[in-house]
Amino acid sequence: MTRRSVAAGLIVLAAVLVGLGIFFAHTGLERGDRLASVLSLFLNVVGVASGIAGALAGWLAWRDSRSPSTTGPAAAGPPAGDPAGTGSIRTGSLNAGGNINIAGGDMYFGGEHHRPDEPRRSA
Repeated sequence: MTRRSVAAGLIVLAAVLVGLGIFFAHTGLERGDRLASVLSLFLNVVGVASGIAGALAGWLAWRDSRSPSTTGPAAAGPPAGDPAGTGSIRTGSLNAGGNINIAGGDMYFGGEHHRPDEPRRSA
């Protein structure tokens, strides 16, 4: 957040508080109390509806993540970088010094081929 946006937010907050003060001075505290009760009812209804919508969206996402996929990686065959289906994928170079396929198979360190059960060759 920048200082300019914080300052703008504080100015808006001050304007709202001044406006509420003027409103309550003209209408009286009794009428202002009734208005605040009605506004809080509507805000609570919106809050409950938002909570229900969020819980429903989360439940649907959870349910979809647990169902078997017919269009996922298992149905599509080997990944694009692995046409032979060997379980090893070369994606390109990384700034960290090479590619690592953690799921199993081969590891490539800076273009050097290394199997997990072989010791790494030093240059």
